[in-house]
Amino acid sequence: MNSTLEEPTLAGLVGIAPRDLTLLLVGAVEDDDGGGGSIFSQSRWQARRANSCRQALQLIRQDLHPVVVSERDLPDGDWKDVLELTSVRKEPPVVIVTSRLADDYLWAEVLNLGGYDVLAKPFDRNEVHRTISLAWQHWKNRSDMLHKGRKAESEDDYVYELGRRNETR
Repeated sequence: MNSTLEEPTLAGLVGIAPRDLTLLLVGAVEDDDGGGGSIFSQSRWQARRANSCRQALQLIRQDLHPVVVSERDLPDGDWKDVLELTSVRKEPPVVIVTSRLADDYLWAEVLNLGGYDVLAKPFDRNEVHRTISLAWQHWKNRSDMLHKGRKAESEDDYVYELGRRNETR
């Protein structure tokens, strides 16, 4: 097995997750791929860790983490609590849930409640990189749309105010 990790190559995907992406791993996210290799430490992505919902909230408030990878069960809550905590940001991160018990029910629940995806354990290196890259792209697209919307609202307000000034003359 190759010990160096190459960035994923996904044909047709523009703007793949940058090499300096900072992930937030919540809980005892075992990044073991079953072969003893650490997926997150061998990638060029930076992984910050929080062992609980409480620590996750501090880190989410403190820094931008476009992608959050959370264990299904945590010492002081679960992935649903992490998903709720992300709402403190104007541009909330994308939440991916991990579990050895990943089944259709968990996957449907994650998607229905606003999570991005479920990664089953043990991790498949290519699946982890594909999922995180696509999650980052989703976050970036959503962020870009929010910024465009704010800019359009700002321009509309300007045009409205300009029109009101002209009417009063």
